[in-house]
Amino acid sequence: MKSITKSITRNKNPCSIYYGTWVFLKRKEIMGGIGKCIKVLLGISIFSLASMKGLSLISEHSADWVAKYEKNADLETAKAVTEDTVEVSDHQSFLDAVYLMALNRQLSGTFYYKGDYNDIFHGDINKLLSEICAIDDKETSDDADYLENSISSINVGTSYNYIGSKIIDSTITIKIKYLESAQQLKEVNKKVKKILKKLDLEGKSEAQKVKLIHDYIINNTKYISSENSHTAYGALQGKAVCQGYSQLAYKMLTDANIKCHFISGKANNGKKTEDHAWNLVQVKNKWYYLDVTWDDPTGGEDRLRYDYFLVGSKRFEKDHMAAKEFKKLITKASKSDYKE
Repeated sequence: MKSITKSITRNKNPCSIYYGTWVFLKRKEIMGGIGKCIKVLLGISIFSLASMKGLSLISEHSADWVAKYEKNADLETAKAVTEDTVEVSDHQSFLDAVYLMALNRQLSGTFYYKGDYNDIFHGDINKLLSEICAIDDKETSDDADYLENSISSINVGTSYNYIGSKIIDSTITIKIKYLESAQQLKEVNKKVKKILKKLDLEGKSEAQKVKLIHDYIINNTKYISSENSHTAYGALQGKAVCQGYSQLAYKMLTDANIKCHFISGKANNGKKTEDHAWNLVQVKNKWYYLDVTWDDPTGGEDRLRYDYFLVGSKRFEKDHMAAKEFKKLITKASKSDYKE
């Protein structure tokens, strides 16, 4: 059996040297410290299959042994797929299984495929993450943009068995670390539901709903970097940086049936350009920018501002520059600011 491990890590700290071979490195940070790095570790050891499945790996197979192996393939597959292992049949079923794992905020998952793992996972963890987060179930706000910005790191390990040069079955193990735990997410959803009920949004226009949510976040959150400040959980505890503000805005707006996206990039506050995050919101079938963080001034007395409330691209993009991956998405932003 051969094994390969690949990982992508999002961390505010620079990537540390990791045992293995560095193949590719990419880093991106969001204000207050969420970064990306990709590191690929190629495993060069060959382990005994007996320790994994009760079989033996033989470098030179006789015709009789191969025939016997193939005859008992179904039995061995049944042994391989344990209660903790999900059997997948193709690329889409693999994506669906990993999506459910992430949606439930599971820390690890094992997936069995009767064939070459390259058929269902091509080694690109960034693409895997994008495909998982492209799934948007309208019954929940825990997935899509919210999920993508809740993941701290992903590690993917693959092991496979082969006869000659042909891979006959594969096991993919995925480990995910989240910025927000399953319990914290549960608390977020419970509190957001309670807040939205208190805001009494029923019968309100889309713009009014956005304003009420915008005002609530600003009135109840301070720009403070802390352990959970990159999450909606942290924002609901009263302390957040831009990612936490934008995550909470995304969740509250989505749960209020307002279409919304999470955007990250750079912003210039007049003194310097920094990594930043904000939202893109749909009101009356048009898309506008919303920066709750910058409408909540740091220092001085608390007060509401609407400088970045439902703003069009003509004005907003003078000091906000979306990251490359959002260039296509932001083309749908209205040029002019929202007007009643």
